[in-house]
Amino acid sequence: MTRCFAVLLLLFALPAAVAAQTREYRIDPDHSRVLFRIDHLGLSSSLGTFANLDGEFRFDENYWKTARVTVSIPLNSLNLGDADWRRKVLADYLNANMHPTARFESTGLVPDDDSLKTGRLNGKLTLNGVTRPVELQLRFNGSNKGIYTKLRRKTGFSATTSIRRSDFELDKQLDLVGDEVRIEIEVEGIEQRQ
Repeated sequence: MTRCFAVLLLLFALPAAVAAQTREYRIDPDHSRVLFRIDHLGLSSSLGTFANLDGEFRFDENYWKTARVTVSIPLNSLNLGDADWRRKVLADYLNANMHPTARFESTGLVPDDDSLKTGRLNGKLTLNGVTRPVELQLRFNGSNKGIYTKLRRKTGFSATTSIRRSDFELDKQLDLVGDEVRIEIEVEGIEQRQ
């Protein structure tokens, strides 16, 4: 009877132990960027970056089902290397005057295998006031504690995806500027103390 009670107690304690590993992180804007590539006249890929990402995520290295991410990307953080081109892209191609922020909210994270190093992060991207489902290929880069974060845990990820401008009603000059936008994301988060 005592052994049976101990087994039951262990089974009920297991979910609590798993939940205790889930950590809350704030995105570190100094070490997080979104890079995009888009075809230009079939001659090259134009590159740009967005910075100042704002958001948070929940993550457990050993149990990915609990992962949640929300992030806002201010479109005015766009860097193209040229101020005039930046203004034109923001106004004419991104409609940033009407919709100044892109937002991503996750709906689930599925690991590729038991190594828990790569997976698929599914969610909803809102851009230009239009929300569409997207899937990102995610790589968990690791986590550690450091003196620069006052011994708080830091966790990092890399992700890639592709979207179509036309899916977000951003279809100006599709014959000159490509429809497909390839996206690379680098994110670090700093654990938030409870």
